[in-house]
Amino acid sequence: MAKEDKVTVKVLRTFRNKYSKSLHKKGDLLSISRKRMEEINSAGHGELVELVDGAGD
Repeated sequence: MAKEDKVTVKVLRTFRNKYSKSLHKKGDLLSISRKRMEEINSAGHGELVELVDGAGD
């Protein structure tokens, strides 16, 4: 089973992770899958994370 590639994203607005319950503050960098990035941004709270330039290429 292939592990999905991770990308680096920057937190634009502080939010709590619905799975781990950890708090991600504005400016934090996270290493997550593209699928999770899309899930976070489609949660109905606006864009919470953005792809860091050059990440995942």
